[in-house]
Amino acid sequence: MKRCIALALSLLLALSLLAGCGGNKTETTTTAPATDTNVSTAPPAASDSDLPKATEAPAEEDDEENYDTGDASLDDPLNADGIGETELLVVSFGTSYNDSRRETIGAIEKAMVEAFPEVSVRRAFTSNIIIDHIARRDGEVIDDMTQALDRAVANGVKNLIVQPTHLMPGFEYSDVVNEVAQYADAFDSIIIGKPVLNTEQDFRRVAETIAADTASYDDGKTAIVFMGHGTEADSNAVYAKMQTVLTGMGLANYYIGTVEAEPSVEDVLAAVKAGNYSRVVLQPLMIVAGDHANNDMAGGEEDSWDTIFREAGYEVVPVLKGLGSMPAIQQLLVEHCAYSMEDDYTTGDASLDDPLNADGIGETELLVVSFGTSYNDSRRETIGAIEQAMIEAFPGADVRRGFTSNIIIDHVARRDGEVIDDMTQALDRAVANGVKTLIVQPTHLMDGFEYNDVVNEIAQYGDAFDQIVIGRPILDTDEDFKTVAETIVEATAEYDDGETAIVFMGHGTEADSNAVYAKMQTVLTGMGKTNYYIGTVEAEPSVEDVLELVQAGNYSRVVLEPLMIVAGDHANNDMAGGEEDSWDTVFRDAGYEVVPILRGLGSMPAIQQLLVAHCAAAVEAAGVSLDGQDLSKAASAADMTAVEDVVEPGMVPVSAESLVDGTYPVEMRSSSSMFKADHVDLKVENGEMYAVLYMSSTAYPYMFAGTAAEAAAAAGAYGLIPLEDAGEFGTFTLPVEALDAGLTFAAYSRNKELWYDRTLLFRSDSLPGEAFSDGFFTTAQSLGLADGNYSCAVTLEGGSGKAGVQSPAALTVKGGVCTATVVWSSSNYDYMKVDGEQYLPTTTDPGSTFEIPVLCFDRPMTVLADTTAMSQPHEIEYSLCFDSASIQAA
Repeated sequence: MKRCIALALSLLLALSLLAGCGGNKTETTTTAPATDTNVSTAPPAASDSDLPKATEAPAEEDDEENYDTGDASLDDPLNADGIGETELLVVSFGTSYNDSRRETIGAIEKAMVEAFPEVSVRRAFTSNIIIDHIARRDGEVIDDMTQALDRAVANGVKNLIVQPTHLMPGFEYSDVVNEVAQYADAFDSIIIGKPVLNTEQDFRRVAETIAADTASYDDGKTAIVFMGHGTEADSNAVYAKMQTVLTGMGLANYYIGTVEAEPSVEDVLAAVKAGNYSRVVLQPLMIVAGDHANNDMAGGEEDSWDTIFREAGYEVVPVLKGLGSMPAIQQLLVEHCAYSMEDDYTTGDASLDDPLNADGIGETELLVVSFGTSYNDSRRETIGAIEQAMIEAFPGADVRRGFTSNIIIDHVARRDGEVIDDMTQALDRAVANGVKTLIVQPTHLMDGFEYNDVVNEIAQYGDAFDQIVIGRPILDTDEDFKTVAETIVEATAEYDDGETAIVFMGHGTEADSNAVYAKMQTVLTGMGKTNYYIGTVEAEPSVEDVLELVQAGNYSRVVLEPLMIVAGDHANNDMAGGEEDSWDTVFRDAGYEVVPILRGLGSMPAIQQLLVAHCAAAVEAAGVSLDGQDLSKAASAADMTAVEDVVEPGMVPVSAESLVDGTYPVEMRSSSSMFKADHVDLKVENGEMYAVLYMSSTAYPYMFAGTAAEAAAAAGAYGLIPLEDAGEFGTFTLPVEALDAGLTFAAYSRNKELWYDRTLLFRSDSLPGEAFSDGFFTTAQSLGLADGNYSCAVTLEGGSGKAGVQSPAALTVKGGVCTATVVWSSSNYDYMKVDGEQYLPTTTDPGSTFEIPVLCFDRPMTVLADTTAMSQPHEIEYSLCFDSASIQAA
């Protein structure tokens, strides 16, 4: 009987292995779920084990793979704690072949350790079948992705660098990106490197590497065949592309095939038969020489590549060597990792840069607005130098900084902890500080999209200041073009030896303002500087246009320099980078000696003074603000900023009769972002409600309970609500007819001398529970629920939308008090707060579980939940709504 059971199990195992991957033992992995979470990543590329979406095949029985694959004890699984703040996680599909694992994946990891001694290198495999098999057979413990990422979180890692060892951008690489994205809020920064085959240059380097590695077999009578994995993803095209590259290098006897896609072994055999070969060398085009290499390629089964070519009459030489064992491939992955890290580790000391974001501004502010850069040294030497020039030129104004790129702002904040204001933050800061005269000087090169965006955003604050003055960009007049041309010629004079072409790279734009580059070229040519050339990254003239012009001259050297304020990402990568399409590479490939100069225009004193002159001209031409206060004018629609609807669908007004007399903090929503209060108290007294608005700004000295037109008509004769001095704050005391309803008020701008319509809403769900009178809420008592156990549907709102709670929830009623058992979808919540009281979890398996009071049914109940999923614990506001109609006895 036991023999029959054993035979049946063996047959089932064999069938499952056949179903797993083309009839051979295959190391596959399940895929991680996709996610919408944004993460900071390089463009996708692929994996040497990119498989169709499938379920993992059963793991091999111990007696199915007891053949000698090497000594596992020689392999370092790199799974130690004590990681530090920065981790480099090397992610591989994995292999259970011990020697190959050490010689390929281990060698890549070792190369990373040597290349990046300042970070802690750790390992993760994506195949749990392989991980489990090694653990059973050899006792070696290797982290899967979840374990590795959880280990990083537990160790307090702040900066996570992930370098996959995959060959290309297919399913496996995408799965890595998606799984890392699940941890987006757990680290200060996440960087994901590119796989092996990502650029044209990568393909050529890999082709050169495998050609050099097999050169000893290339005798004119040997076909050299590389076996890749293959994938159903579009990334399978990398194999055809690799074939094209090899053929283009004159290696017509090199062939690329795949195990599970096209070209198939039959396709490769047909191609080999068309040649005049007596021998075939087989080698894997995979990072490791694992199961596919040992069985599908070099195995003795009838469908192995070795067997197929032998039966076709060829002498066959299988070479069990993974790409990862080749130093050139290891170095290529190191370079990909370094390139992804470059902006985070080699841009200079951020602490030397002054973000100019202090309060205490005074009545006159000069706001210097730039696109920005995350390159710390360049930011200080260009934008910082311009700001310093403004400080020296305008001692009567307080100089502050604003960037327009929130991507750069967020990146610098995560990486360096430096806080830089965006436009909204800078303008709100000016309003809060009571600035009356706002001078804005953009550092943009031209009057294009970016400059116009600055002007338009400032226009939204038209009613917030007595006057706003905006300076012109660098290239505005003919004289400006001449000044800039003379400046860049002088800056590069040492290279102007008659044999050097001096090329300036601008950004380029789709706007008509792109014509400034052609005009700058004309100015330079008119100055007799025929060896100076202007091109752009994203428009015309392109690098190809400039190369053609340079080739028409008699030059041996090309100097490259950015025609941009900063020497940032475009300068470091598009101009001076090592990729095949960089300007440096383009001109080197054309045979020129290339000298890239990473210097932004903003670092040149003449450019700094040109911007100072533009600012001074704008200030001089500005009108003088009106004195006194005229209360008889209402703002027109053109004067108004964008109006937001503060009333949410389903809101029901709440009157004073529903509240208990007292003073309570309350949340206020305003239809205008220009009108904000630092905090608000709600006073309830004798059936009436008043909101006390605490204002740190004196921009609005008066309010009126009505429309702006009504306030202007009254002209202060009646109904004026003044801003009263309350020490640190000024206060408005406003009548509140109802909560959760849009209330009409007018606010008078001291700077613009106009009344502005404002709609205010005071939220009832922000009040504490004791503020409401008995009977206002639906409770267990009002529902007549007897003591006992129940279930009830519950919905969750708030947060990022990713968290959830189990519904229905279990309810317990005891003595008329109702308690709910709330089970979260995450185990990362370590406490909740309800009505000011803190509650600890009863368990965190499977999710954080809390027993909390149900204050009301059928209305949102505000709660706070503290998550530990981030590097620092963080309280998040949610609302729970328990549906009384769904209550059932348990």
